[in-house]
Amino acid sequence: MKYVVCPPCGTVFKGETEQDVISTTQQHAKEKHDFVPPRDEILSAMTSTPPQSGANTQN
Repeated sequence: MKYVVCPPCGTVFKGETEQDVISTTQQHAKEKHDFVPPRDEILSAMTSTPPQSGANTQN
């Protein structure tokens, strides 16, 4: 499982593959923040460790 936290709002995205997380993160950023982060930026923020409990997680 891969995870990324959206810096502006703290929403956590998770997915089985890197591409799942990238697609979901870019879609969220475009709809909620009027910005599409580059793939490389998302990859550099991606982890295999789940965030702390209580985070707003979407997949």
